[in-house]
Amino acid sequence: MIKTVIITNYLGESIEFELTNPYKTGIYVSSITGLGPGKASINTTDIATDDGSIFNSARSEQRNIVMELGFMQVPGITETIEDARQLTYKFFPKKKPLRFYILTDNRELEIYGYTESNEPDIFSKDEKTQISIICPDPLFYSAGEGGTHTTVFNGVDFLFEFAFDNESVGVPVTIIPGIAREKQLLVLELPDPEDEEERATIDPTCTYFVPVEGTDYYFDAYVFLPIKNEWKLLGRHMYYQPVIEMGSIEVLKERTIYYDGDTETGVIIKIHAIGNAEHIIIYNTGTREKMILDTDKLATLTGSGLTAGDEITISTIKGNKYITLLRNGREYNILNIMDKNADWFQLAKGDNIFTYTATYGSSNLQFKILNQIAFEGV
Repeated sequence: MIKTVIITNYLGESIEFELTNPYKTGIYVSSITGLGPGKASINTTDIATDDGSIFNSARSEQRNIVMELGFMQVPGITETIEDARQLTYKFFPKKKPLRFYILTDNRELEIYGYTESNEPDIFSKDEKTQISIICPDPLFYSAGEGGTHTTVFNGVDFLFEFAFDNESVGVPVTIIPGIAREKQLLVLELPDPEDEEERATIDPTCTYFVPVEGTDYYFDAYVFLPIKNEWKLLGRHMYYQPVIEMGSIEVLKERTIYYDGDTETGVIIKIHAIGNAEHIIIYNTGTREKMILDTDKLATLTGSGLTAGDEITISTIKGNKYITLLRNGREYNILNIMDKNADWFQLAKGDNIFTYTATYGSSNLQFKILNQIAFEGV
């Protein structure tokens, strides 16, 4: 089920259409078409001496999303129907690019397109408008938190994020050695045995630990006596909180990326140099494809080979392929350092195994691959 649609115009301004609550915007969504897998063009050649034809090629057509929107009067938001209609002019300006985000029960997706038309029926009793959006790339891509997957080979994998939770509360801990971990439970306060619901949660086989107020890392231990319907204090114990892991150093030259999309998609490869390196080769071991980066050509283009602080970015995304070098705050187009017979990697459904090497300084490279998941339809 579709829950929310968010349109972001070329100025970065957004409007959120919550399908179950149109009073937030004064505009309600009557229908949206063009969200399915769409249509493909199959090119064939007829056979003069036999039945049927021969398959030549196939390609997906561009996507045409059509939204039908109705207008409402909502005090403080759209005082008149005219206000609501003119709001669509702001977020769907003709010829301009936009981002179309859609949230369903189990997916967060985005697609980019251009407004082809915005045709309101101004003289209708129930005024509406029909908006046509042309998306040159017909695929939807994963969006939101976790929309872009990062695989770190050699570098720092950042693990500490905001907001973070103390996941120790309510899970088994180890405070008293010799007692099974699953029989030790950390809680903020003891369940009340006089309350029927809370009493039902008490496990008489567990030792419960409650933090001592005003004292770090000390806990009072309790056990529950079902016969007396009361808690018994066992004593005070010290517990060292686990260290919060800010990040980890990954030192691997080969990683597997599991891809679960509907169709193949490109990747973004980032190579950060912490020292000198020469002639980098990247392999897709499953397909035997490879990319060769010639650092001698890099020296010719920019004045020096790959040195500390340099960052190379490679995009193999169809329609947006490039290779750039970021050095001392300046970005260079270094497409010419790629071998002419190089393969532009695409992730296929399932496991994709990548590895890299260099003739010199491979340990000086921090290497990671980023990818989104591509879907044929909502």
